[in-house]
Amino acid sequence: MALEFKIAKNKEEIEQALSLREVKETDEFDFLPVTTHFLALKDDQPVGSLRMTEYSEKGLPIEIVDLSKFRLPGKKIAKASKLFVKEEASCAGKTMLGLFKLAYRYAKDRNITDIYVTSNQKARPIFEKLCFKKIGSSNFYDRFNVLVTPMHLDIEKALEGFEKKNPLLSRCFND
Repeated sequence: MALEFKIAKNKEEIEQALSLREVKETDEFDFLPVTTHFLALKDDQPVGSLRMTEYSEKGLPIEIVDLSKFRLPGKKIAKASKLFVKEEASCAGKTMLGLFKLAYRYAKDRNITDIYVTSNQKARPIFEKLCFKKIGSSNFYDRFNVLVTPMHLDIEKALEGFEKKNPLLSRCFND
């Protein structure tokens, strides 16, 4: 069966998204009205998930860099986080790409202008291929024993960046 990508709309689907996390814990951002969970299913089983939180009075999850230059009039920022793809999934690359394609479209529909991520070193080249740019120094995140790098995607410039980096990627995000 093909991969299916969807926005988690009910408690059961959100729980499926949360169940994929390596560390089985939630935080205050998981259940805010400004948070959306994206889910990848294969044969009706969860194989990937991604969380997007729009900026609110609570801020954004794990802000390791000053985002004030992105919080300007006319700007609407969000953080994509808690990306998990089952490594044993035979389609891990397609799963990650599909989750980001859905999140990108969702962000455009919500008039989000900028997406921020905190990437570990393993995922950083993937984010770079998706036109995210480093916006600060890498920091060691003690809680998960991992080095992370803050990165940013300007939604308005993304398609142009996709076209320059990989026309196939541009078509994927444009269809």
